[in-house]
Amino acid sequence: MEEGLPDAQIFMVHIVNRCFKDIIHFFTTGIAPKEYSIQQNKELVVRAVDFSVIAGYLYKMGNDEIF
Repeated sequence: MEEGLPDAQIFMVHIVNRCFKDIIHFFTTGIAPKEYSIQQNKELVVRAVDFSVIAGYLYKMGNDEIF
């Protein structure tokens, strides 16, 4: 039994595009992909604001402030 979020309830599940792997990489390592330009780095940071990595999974904060 995984105990990452023992009391959490999932209200909706989305299977996301593989482009979000860059956001996961950014959260786990703290650096953007090496091939990114300065502008792409800034865009990655802006996109990543609504996301969190919890127990190895990427979650997006909804408008109702629920992951």
